[in-house]
Order: sequence, then structure tokens, then C-alpha cells
Amino acid sequence: MNRIKQYDREEIRYIIYVMFVLTSVIALTSWSATHSDSLGNMILKCIRYVSYLGCVISIAMNAANRKYSIRSFCFLVFMLLTSGVAMLASGERTVFLFVLLLGCMYGCDGEKILKISCVVQGSALLVTAFAALMGVISNPIVDAERMRYSLGFAWASYPPNLLLFVSMQYMLIRRNKISWLEIAVIEALNVCFFVQTDTKMSFLILTFLCALMALNKVTNIRKGLLRVKHQVFKLKKGYMLLPWLCALFAILLPLYRQESIFWNVLNKGFSGRLLYGKNALMDYGLSFFGQAINMEGFSVVGRTTEVYNYVDSSYLQIAIRYGIVLLICVCLLYGMGLLKMYRRKDGRAVLFLLVILLLCMEEPFLFDAAFNLAPVFILCDKDALNAPYYFKIVRKKKVENHHYEN
Repeated sequence: MNRIKQYDREEIRYIIYVMFVLTSVIALTSWSATHSDSLGNMILKCIRYVSYLGCVISIAMNAANRKYSIRSFCFLVFMLLTSGVAMLASGERTVFLFVLLLGCMYGCDGEKILKISCVVQGSALLVTAFAALMGVISNPIVDAERMRYSLGFAWASYPPNLLLFVSMQYMLIRRNKISWLEIAVIEALNVCFFVQTDTKMSFLILTFLCALMALNKVTNIRKGLLRVKHQVFKLKKGYMLLPWLCALFAILLPLYRQESIFWNVLNKGFSGRLLYGKNALMDYGLSFFGQAINMEGFSVVGRTTEVYNYVDSSYLQIAIRYGIVLLICVCLLYGMGLLKMYRRKDGRAVLFLLVILLLCMEEPFLFDAAFNLAPVFILCDKDALNAPYYFKIVRKKKVENHHYEN
């Protein structure tokens, strides 16, 4: 009976998680985009709705069993209310549903979440990409100017960015046990995806991470990397500021003088994204609780430059479309996550969170369940919202020890 109760309590949540993540990734494929009215898509939609209902039931049960701490409960309720208002104002429900998933998976085993995420997202990615390469499913050119193939997804940038997030999960699971062969396979996939999609940012970042993992296997270099880690960890509470600095920089950078050489070089390097961000700010402005904006991007369904109206920067997109209040919540969540990983002395997790924060200054994956499941990982295991109080406890102990020694 105890085993059945334990199964009901934990394993069902992992099943809900698999359903939620798998259907989110499949929704990115070209098949889903071009066959929206098919029977298969209807079945996937039903599975998705079942996972949403499961999240709601799980949150209710967690609350009834007092699984949430008071601070976490208040934070999640506030995020649900804020994202709910943003959903009504913007007409987009993805952020609200992701918050439901966070509440559902609160306090789960972080290591298990990492493994499930890596297997589910990685399997869906590799099966879709290699099916496209083998000609089993279509692999159209979605950008003839740069010869970018879709690899079976709705847009060319999806597979390489998904590979980046899956690879970070895998590196976090394997840690120092990762072998030269595993690093080589990840980089080979990275090169293959880059050749097919011409997505530079994710390619360069994953190449850097692979090089870092390889250098970490050399004993003398590992000692140097550990010294760097200790220096970085001296920031302590400074970690709380990093998401806010990224958000501030991402919002203000598009407003920098457009005629300057610096702005134009950055805009060209980011494929015109600064200009699109500036246009969105000028046309719509920032909102407190969200606003309805028809963000038209490119996809395998069609590309019409006249109606392109998409903001790639996560921070800017959230601030314009879902509201500044929700952006504050997301920044607070990542700040607590960084403090939590500092508390664990987990250098890799801190590194990957920093990579995500910097990447999402020009990519829309800061709070996207199909790509980035770091927010779920942040709320796993011990309560992330206790992190600031940890430093108070440390200071108190130091004071007590000092008085005792005197």
C-alpha cells in the first residue's frame, strides 16, 4: 500500500512531465505545423490537455498536503495570477501553462528531471532530424538566401538550439565522467546541425562548452578552471543581479543610437534582431501585465518579410507581450536558481544558467518549456526561495564562532 501511495505521489507527476514536454517538442516540428487538422495532431492535443489537467490536480494536491513552503507558495500563486492576466491580455497561454508545470514539479528529484528531460527532448530531436536527413520526412529549405534546412522542424533555428539545451542537460548529468568520445559526438552533431541550418549563435556556444568540457579532462587545466570557479563564486549575492542586468541590457540595447557603428555591427551580428526589437518598442512599448500583439515570424509554412514582426530577445518579448511584472518574476526565479547552485557549489549548473541568461538576450527561450527546462530544475529538490536566508545563517554562524573564540 505504501508503494502504491508513493507511486501515486511521485511517478504520476513524472508521467505528466513527459507528456507535457514531449507534446511541446512535437509541436515544434514541421509535421505539426503543416498538419494541424490531422488525426495525429488531435490526439497530441488531447494528450496535452490531459497533462494540463494533471498539473492542476497535482498543484491542488501539493497545496493540500502543504508541500510548498510559504514563500514558494506565495511566489507560485503570484506567478499564476500574473501569467493568467498576461494570458488574457495577450491571448497567448504558453507562459501560463509553463507556470502550471513549475507548480506541478515543485520539489521533485532534480537528477531524475534532468535525465527525463534529456531523454525526451533528445530522442524527439534526433529522431526528427535524422528522419529528415534520411528523407523519411520532408526537409525543406526555409531560407533560400542562406540555404537553411528545417531538419523536420517548423524553422531552421529550432533543432540547433534544442541540441544546445539537451547537450547542457547531458553535460550536467555526466559531469566529470563525460568521456572524450561523448564530447566528440556532441560536437559532431553540432557541426552537422550547423551545416544544415546555418544557426551561428547556438553553434558557437555549444562548441565553446564542448571545448571547456574537453579542457576540464586535462588535469593541469582542470586545476586552473577550479581556481576560476572559486573566484567567480566570490560574487555570492552578486548572482542575484545577473538576470536583472541581462534584462536591462536586452531592453535598453535596441534603443541605443541607431547611427552608431557599435549598434550597426551588433545588429548585423544578430541578424537584424536589434532593429526588430527597437521597432517593437517604438510601436507597442512596454506593458505591465501584457498586451495583444500579433508576432509574425518565419516558419516552414511560409515566409513573408512584409509581415515579419517577431522579437527574438526573451527579456524584450516578455516585457512587451506578457508584461514587466512577469519579467520581474522570471528574473527573480533565475536569481534564486543561481543562488541555489552557488549554495551547492555546483559550478557547471551556474555556468549553464549564465549561458542561458546571456543566450536569451537575443533568443526567445528564457521561459519556453519546449526548449529550456531550467526553471523546472531550479524548483526541484530543496526550496530555491530559501537561498537568500542561507547567507543570513552563514553570517550568524560566523558571528557566533567569533564570539566563542574570543
